[in-house]
Amino acid sequence: MMRPGWNPVRRNRNIGTVRQGHGANNSLVIPESWHSPLRFWERLAGGVKVRRKIGGKDQLFLVEPPQAGWCYPCSIADMVTILTHCPAEDLERFDHIVLRQPTRKQCILSPVWGRAVPAIEIGNVRGSAIVIEAQPSTGLCWSESRSVSPERRRELERLREDGHRILPSRRCIQILSSMEAMRSTVLYRTLLHEIGHHVDRSSCDPVIRENRATAEKENFAHLYANKLLAKLAAQGVVPIVPCGQDHSLLPEGLKPEWFFRQIA
Repeated sequence: MMRPGWNPVRRNRNIGTVRQGHGANNSLVIPESWHSPLRFWERLAGGVKVRRKIGGKDQLFLVEPPQAGWCYPCSIADMVTILTHCPAEDLERFDHIVLRQPTRKQCILSPVWGRAVPAIEIGNVRGSAIVIEAQPSTGLCWSESRSVSPERRRELERLREDGHRILPSRRCIQILSSMEAMRSTVLYRTLLHEIGHHVDRSSCDPVIRENRATAEKENFAHLYANKLLAKLAAQGVVPIVPCGQDHSLLPEGLKPEWFFRQIA
């Protein structure tokens, strides 16, 4: 049987579909500049530099002013208290701590409490860094599928321990995060977790680490944070009671309302 010839009336079934590329230019992505090699977490709208002496290290904090309705879950004083009780050799594994305001698109596509960055360039600030992101001052609420990986299930349990409300339903898992819960997550887990990434990166052969699975790197950072947090708890360092508005920050260019520092 001969195959029929081309029929110009017959419609291509792929027209207007994803298979043909429909909507490819409309995908939601974080924009990157063709004129600059900087990543989005390196593009700050201004920044206030403050330095704190932590042991023998002169620690630089670079703080981007948060937008209205946003703040940083913990203060610089909170982080200094934690860092003061960390091993001095581990604090030498990174250079700076950057507090930045994410955009709404970044919150949708790359939501994080913080990140460990091996190399950062913000003006004349260069080196390795820990980046802490601002969060909505009214708290967070988001939903996830009930079908989660074992690692994500463990992360949800860690969030529950930090004070986040985990509400399973028939269709999804809803997470409600207050500022108090976000403070616990950022101060007691994220900060230590990112230090663990820097310790792992600087103590491991670059070629070996490049070939390691992401889960293995994350497990190392989780284990590091858990051990150090347990040590700080045994020493009575944590939990740290939030203090009131610190107006001594004003001469340095920081504003007290940029940080969550008081529980009503």
